Amino acid sequence: MTENAEDTRTPLSLEEVAQAVLDLGAERTLEGFVTRFLEGVRRWAAPSAVLAAVRDPSAESGWRLLPALCSGSGPLGAERSVRQLIEDVPQELSRPSLVRPAREVPGVRVRENCVVPWSCEGESGVLMLRGVAHPAPPNLADAVALLGAPVWPRLLGGPAARVESSVAELRRLADRLRDEADRQIERLQAARPPAVAEAPPEEPVDASRLAELEQQLAEARGEVARLQEERRASVDSEAAARAAQEALAAARKGIAEAGDLVARHIREREELRQQVTALEKAQRDVETERNLIRGEASRLAQELEAARRARAEDRAGEAVGGRAPEPVPGSSEAVEAFRRALAVLRRTPFLPPPLRVAFQEAEAAVGDKDERPGRWLRIAVLDRDTASLEPLAAELESAGLDVKIASHPEELALLLKTPQGRELDAVICDVLAFRPDQTVAGIFRGWEKDRPGLALYLSFSRESPPEAERAQRVPLSLTRGRFPRPLNRTELLEMLEPLRRPTP
Repeated sequence: MTENAEDTRTPLSLEEVAQAVLDLGAERTLEGFVTRFLEGVRRWAAPSAVLAAVRDPSAESGWRLLPALCSGSGPLGAERSVRQLIEDVPQELSRPSLVRPAREVPGVRVRENCVVPWSCEGESGVLMLRGVAHPAPPNLADAVALLGAPVWPRLLGGPAARVESSVAELRRLADRLRDEADRQIERLQAARPPAVAEAPPEEPVDASRLAELEQQLAEARGEVARLQEERRASVDSEAAARAAQEALAAARKGIAEAGDLVARHIREREELRQQVTALEKAQRDVETERNLIRGEASRLAQELEAARRARAEDRAGEAVGGRAPEPVPGSSEAVEAFRRALAVLRRTPFLPPPLRVAFQEAEAAVGDKDERPGRWLRIAVLDRDTASLEPLAAELESAGLDVKIASHPEELALLLKTPQGRELDAVICDVLAFRPDQTVAGIFRGWEKDRPGLALYLSFSRESPPEAERAQRVPLSLTRGRFPRPLNRTELLEMLEPLRRPTP
């Protein structure tokens, strides 16, 4: 008779069986081990009952059930009927197989049974799955045999279990020897004749037998004590092994965490080294610019003082002789150039203390101290070409803004760490003002930590592919907006209007 498509089922894959065996071996407790084994059997075969038995000549039926692996609706008195179940198997128990029951009911499809023989450390038995779901995978019996391979050593016990079994056997032997010795003593006492003047000599055979039994009893007790000591040593060694494994795992975890910490410190050190290098370069540039401005300020101050003395002498001569004073050539132009230099210094984001003192002295000498009223917005512009921004900065200042101009990101980083930087409202950054080794997004995040709520804008030329590509790498969530280059006064004021400070 041929089977139709409904009577066939795909064989279990070797990968699925291997994974099930690995998952079973990962269980630590015996209860979880047995539970996972039974779950795997039910998933593959859906049997009505699972019976596991071991051969036991001392049992009445020759078989003894393993209760831990028995589940489902087995027959009543399974210990007595398991032998009959095995005898009903048509073939010998030489390999795992699927078999049909010997007695079938006409008109009723009887489920097959899966019989898996096993052997482990001198013990042998059988695992039976009654009423396997139809259709069953053709390799079900072999798969269950592979899944059960790690079960029998774990269930029957290791060295400690065998020691306990030996101790129990020796105790039974000692009890039997003790009972036999007691029976011999009772027999001797019953055979002793009534007391007479002379006691009959003791039978040497019975005395020697008694001595032999006592010696055997002593040896048995010594063996029991030795096995108990081995058992305690085995338990202690297993506990020590578990403690060593836990200590090793903790040490490996600590080493891994220490490695991660060292790697993080190395990265932080490299970042700090790059920041220090950049700050040192910016400091050198500022000091060079400071020296140039200081020299120019000193020269202009001397020219201004000479112009004032000449003007005073001319006025004195006019008062005496009545003649008009002669203008000092170039004096007004020199003062105007000096004032422009002071305006550039006023827009510099960060001035070292010595340069700030010199700047204040120059302002006092020229009489050009900044007396502008309160500004409605304070901004900083980071640009690759600061010279071309001076006219735009003057227009923005005339519109009521306070403007700082920087050419290096490090200048703004220093500004944000000062009290004046905490009053800054917005920063407009040229995307090419950052060096190739600098990450614009990372620098923006650092500035937001130093000045929370700071509005960041990006400027770039859409006609330049390198600028557009680098601007695209900056997340839109980090910026308030983006300006096209060159910067335009009207667009700047429209974009910055929402940031206007409330009038006090």
